[in-house]
Amino acid sequence: MFLTPASVGILASRQLRVHSPNSLVAAMNTLPGIRMEERSPASYRLSIRGSLLRSPFGVRNVKIYFDEMPLTDASGNTYLNGLDISALNNIEILKGPDGSLFGANSGGVMLIDPLGSRRDSSRLSLNINGGSYGLFHEHIAYRDKGRNNEISVQQSYQQSDGYRDNSNMNRHYIQLADRYNYGNGNQLKLIGFYSDLNYKTPGGLTLAQMESNPKSARPATATLPGAIEQQIGIQTSMLYGGLVNEWRISNRIRNVASVFGSTV
Repeated sequence: MFLTPASVGILASRQLRVHSPNSLVAAMNTLPGIRMEERSPASYRLSIRGSLLRSPFGVRNVKIYFDEMPLTDASGNTYLNGLDISALNNIEILKGPDGSLFGANSGGVMLIDPLGSRRDSSRLSLNINGGSYGLFHEHIAYRDKGRNNEISVQQSYQQSDGYRDNSNMNRHYIQLADRYNYGNGNQLKLIGFYSDLNYKTPGGLTLAQMESNPKSARPATATLPGAIEQQIGIQTSMLYGGLVNEWRISNRIRNVASVFGSTV
C-alpha cells in the first residue's frame, strides 16, 4: 500500500471483523473519501468522492469486482446487498482517477477478495449474533488448505424485522471458492455464490407523520395507497460464478483471464 502511487483504501479481514457483521456501513465509513448509507435494511448507497445518487437496483458510477470478475453488470448496476459481509475476506478501494485502471468513466473501483490467504491447514467456524427488532444472523465457514489446493465453503442466513413497519428483510447466502496453485506462483480459481434476498421499504414520512409515529411506514394518500398496502419491497435471487486463471509472467507482470456469468 505504501509503495502504490495512488489513493487506496483497504479494509483487511481483521478490520471487517471488528465492526458489525450485519452491515457494511460501519466498516466502509472508516475509509477517507468513502460514504455509505443504508436506505432500508440491505439497501445500500455508496459513493467514492462523490454524491450518493443511486441507480434503481444498485450502486452507480462505481465498478465493483468480486476477486478478478466484475460484479457490476453491463448496465452499471451492482447487487452489493446480495453479499454477506461475514463471507468477505478483505476489501480494497481505488479512489478517483485511479479507477480508470479498470476502464473509463469510473468514479472509483471496489475490489472484494472472497478467499484471501490463511496459514491454517483446515478450519471450521460458526458465528451467531442477534439484536433488537428481530435481528438474527448466523454464519458457518469451512476452509481446508492443502499443499497446492485451498477450498472455502460458507453459508449464512440473516433476518431482521426492522425498526419501522414494512422494513423487514431476510437473506440466504452460500459461497464457494477454490484455489489451485500450479507452476511458479500461478493460480486457477473457481468462485461463485448464490444469494436470495427479500427486503421491504417503508417509504418516506413528512415531519408531522414522523413526530406522530416514527415507526410507521408511508401512509396512504388520497391518490396513492400506503407502502404496506402496495407491499413495496425488493426480492432478488442471484447466481454468480466463474473461473479465473492468473499467470505470473514475472515479479512485476501477470496475466489474468476470467470466464464468468450471472443470472438474477
